[in-house]
Amino acid sequence: MSYKIVSNVPLPEPTRNAYPFHEMDVGDSFLVPFENVKNVNIVRSAASQFWRRHGTAKFTVTTEKKGYRVYRIT
Repeated sequence: MSYKIVSNVPLPEPTRNAYPFHEMDVGDSFLVPFENVKNVNIVRSAASQFWRRHGTAKFTVTTEKKGYRVYRIT
């Protein structure tokens, strides 16, 4: 099998930062609609990863009628 080498193909936009964790202050929150995620563990994992990488903010996630609400707590 051989592969064709192509030059000057732009990289796709990164999909990291799907959630606005870096823009939040303590007490802020945002809603992730149910249709955007399969289960709450995806949202919790993203919040946990942000905390591990940056160490500056902690979050909690609650379930509401229309989706999961993420709160910045520290």
